[in-house]
Amino acid sequence: MGFIIIVAIVGIVIYLSKKTAKKNREQWQSAADQLKLNFLPGGIGRIGTISGKHGGHSVNVTTMTKGSGNNSQTYTKYTVKYRSRIRVDFKLTKQHALHGLGKVFGMQDIEVGSPVFDGQVLVQGSFPDEIRRFLTPGLQEQIRMLVAMNPDSVITNEGIELKKKGTDRDAAIIVQTVRRLLDFSNELQESVQPENKRTAPPPPRTPPPLPVVEQAPEPPHPSALPVVEEITLPTEPEVFEPEAVVPDADDSAVVFDLKQVAVDLFGAGDSRAVLMARSEFEAKYAGRLAEGSGVLKRVDKFTYDPVFKDTKGVKATIEICEVAGAYSKTKISAVIIFPMEDFDSLKAGMGTVLPVCGKLIAVDTMMSQLFVVEV
Repeated sequence: MGFIIIVAIVGIVIYLSKKTAKKNREQWQSAADQLKLNFLPGGIGRIGTISGKHGGHSVNVTTMTKGSGNNSQTYTKYTVKYRSRIRVDFKLTKQHALHGLGKVFGMQDIEVGSPVFDGQVLVQGSFPDEIRRFLTPGLQEQIRMLVAMNPDSVITNEGIELKKKGTDRDAAIIVQTVRRLLDFSNELQESVQPENKRTAPPPPRTPPPLPVVEQAPEPPHPSALPVVEEITLPTEPEVFEPEAVVPDADDSAVVFDLKQVAVDLFGAGDSRAVLMARSEFEAKYAGRLAEGSGVLKRVDKFTYDPVFKDTKGVKATIEICEVAGAYSKTKISAVIIFPMEDFDSLKAGMGTVLPVCGKLIAVDTMMSQLFVVEV
């Protein structure tokens, strides 16, 4: 009897594993179709690989495992190789505690002059001055956000490698991540100054002809001059008084619509709009109240998070809306923090509409995400 139960349990486990694997492969196939790339299913225990060319860039998405046994960790690995190699030699990674020790022993770290960027990104390369000119403030902000949200990212003059802990099983997340990396790759390519083209030498310069000096005519006789009427100026100048400036009313209690905030920040849908989204958020919405709703897509427990610092709890990710850009559609989501005891109830509500009312604290321009603390 016990043997039969064991066989039944093993059969159920195998059935559920195959069902999950099939669902995961369907999601990856959907992502590949949306990106117009190829999907090659993997063997036992592996989803497979998404690969191909997009806008001249080579794209590859797969899974990998580091470590073994109880210490093993699965990652989703995204790789984009630029359509053309950037001639400025560089390597950019996130600053880690061990880097401080490495710099004591001579490890290279090129500083660009921005304390925030220099404190978060390790910059290495052969020609420091060229790298500093290449890393404009706009690029620094995008790079800083990318390595902050994905600590295992490596950016070089040949491509980007990004590793995310766990296996991305949602087609929307895969598509969004790849598109953000492609937009970022285009920004890097466009930031490179074109090479000076060889041009034919200019023709020899010939001196200009000497000017012809003509004799000045004699002044006219006073009797021939026209009579000018006398003009009387007003004794008192006209005075213009500026209009009184009425100060704006205190709008600190205004509650913004969450969907409208998302459309305002990401509605243009192009890479330059994404680049400006962070500054727009800081100027208009940081620390302000917002309310709305979205479909609950993901629930995760956490004990540390770079955005929700000095706390632990549950992160719920909801899909707010979808905006159409010049070339593709982008799904905008919001991440909301909840107490740890809400995990089970949130997990049970996956796929349902979740209402939200809280304070906007941050934005992830790479992933098109808003971060909200419930009030």
